[in-house]
Amino acid sequence: GRTVPTATFLEVLRLCLAGGEADLAMDVVRMCRERRPAVPDAAVREVTDVAVSGLARQGDWRRCRQIVAEMEADHLPPGTKTYGTVARCLLLASRDAEAAAMMATVRAGHAGDGGGSPSRDASCFSAAVLLAVRAGDWAAVLDTYTEAAADADARGGGPADPFSFHAALLAASRLGRPAAAE
Repeated sequence: GRTVPTATFLEVLRLCLAGGEADLAMDVVRMCRERRPAVPDAAVREVTDVAVSGLARQGDWRRCRQIVAEMEADHLPPGTKTYGTVARCLLLASRDAEAAAMMATVRAGHAGDGGGSPSRDASCFSAAVLLAVRAGDWAAVLDTYTEAAADADARGGGPADPFSFHAALLAASRLGRPAAAE
């Protein structure tokens, strides 16, 4: 069969998502994944990132979680960004235990891009902070925020998102360590 360029998958996927066609978007992701190795794993992950981002914006945590499960079953674990986006979507749906499991996968280094630190990706970082806030683990909020700040400084990146910054301030206050949030 002929190779379909990644850009074509992405364009069709964006049209499906914009038109509210979540089932068709899922089919596009599956078709892309089924064409491996003609479609490189990096391209499959890129298509997956776009699909999960669009579905998460629609609050469709079931389909987001399904995409991750299908990729893992195909021995192609999603990247850190996908895990983080799905974890945040699950948290917003009050599915904290499932979100915690996603974050544990990233921390254990099982993401397709190596995982490790949640601060490697904004979606993953945001999910890690939100998960710690929901658990009332103020030390984890500060640890995650501090790690992300150090990573951002090393990469020449910008400041954290407003939610994470305020979460760090709250955590520092709760722990009696105001200087920790600076």
